[in-house]
Amino acid sequence: MKVLITGGAGPIGSALVPGLTGRGHRVTGIARSPANAARLRDLGARHVRADLFAPESLRSAILSCSPDIIIHLATSGDRQCVEGTANLVEAAAVAGVRRVIARSAAFAYSPTSATVSESAPLFVDSPRPMRRTVRSYAALERTVLADPTIDGLVLRFGTLYGPRTLFSAHGLATLRVLRRRLPLVGEGRGWFGFVHVDDAAAAVIASLHEPTGVLNIVDDEPVRTSKWLPSFAAAIGAKSPRHVPARLAGAAVGTGGSLRYFFDQQPPVSNAAAHDVLEWRPRRRPCNLGVQ
Repeated sequence: MKVLITGGAGPIGSALVPGLTGRGHRVTGIARSPANAARLRDLGARHVRADLFAPESLRSAILSCSPDIIIHLATSGDRQCVEGTANLVEAAAVAGVRRVIARSAAFAYSPTSATVSESAPLFVDSPRPMRRTVRSYAALERTVLADPTIDGLVLRFGTLYGPRTLFSAHGLATLRVLRRRLPLVGEGRGWFGFVHVDDAAAAVIASLHEPTGVLNIVDDEPVRTSKWLPSFAAAIGAKSPRHVPARLAGAAVGTGGSLRYFFDQQPPVSNAAAHDVLEWRPRRRPCNLGVQ
């Protein structure tokens, strides 16, 4: 199978590309920078220069490699989610590509005490600045699933850990915990659905041919912030996290209500559908997040 991938040099892509090439697939990654092009070569992929925000370059790139499937992982920014995804899906449809898999987020559901599945509403009215991010992911999902000529699949990934993530040895979350700049907010009741990049890549590989729709890709066991954050701090030799009352979280760390949601309100997310449809099981467990 010929595969075109965006974000192939990122955390999931770095695990996915070798997994695809090792199974005999021909992988081409879209790259704008020489550094990302070199990274793709090191991973075993070809590369083509294109820009998600330049529709003509996307069309040329897709036509040049004639992929059977496009895997869209470059969705970490609002503009990438909205404008980039729209350009990519339009170019895919013009080129006759019949399958697109896109990365979304499993940490954007509305607060509730119940475990949520894919049918639960996204938190589109969340506090700023989180609101813009959630609405961007919602727009991405609508775009991928709306075109009747494309078999679209959205994978809502949980919080990534492993190499090249926020929780790697030099990742932003690790550094903030070491500096005691990632506090325990409120009672730490928020549930995190972590997923290792290797398991995230395995889920993509399992979904190359089917299904369509939306699937949560998270670990089997959600974990409360009150448990994982102190454990993670201890594992990396950091002092215990500071505590910030929920009502003061935005002022204390400059994130508005976003941190309060993630650390004190985020609901547990179910991966039962991915179990059933993909026969996918995470092999890694976020024991102290396995800092790498």
